[in-house]
Amino acid sequence: YFVTGSWLLNGTQGPGTLQPKIRYQELLPSSDALEGTTRIDGGVDYVITGHNARISFSVSQTSSGDAPAVNAVDLGLQVQL
Repeated sequence: YFVTGSWLLNGTQGPGTLQPKIRYQELLPSSDALEGTTRIDGGVDYVITGHNARISFSVSQTSSGDAPAVNAVDLGLQVQL
């Protein structure tokens, strides 16, 4: 399952608007022998021209059982044609 929250801020910053976001994910295997995995993401999107384009920045931490946590930084671009 996952739970996500985001909100589009009022006003504009240049041609777009900022949208902070956060997400919590938990993956639970059907076997008791396997450990579950948890991932937490947070970041901000820059939404341009009414969702026709978006620049996305996020950081995340993924953990599973006793294994060391894995941290990641993502930068993305989405364009709708």
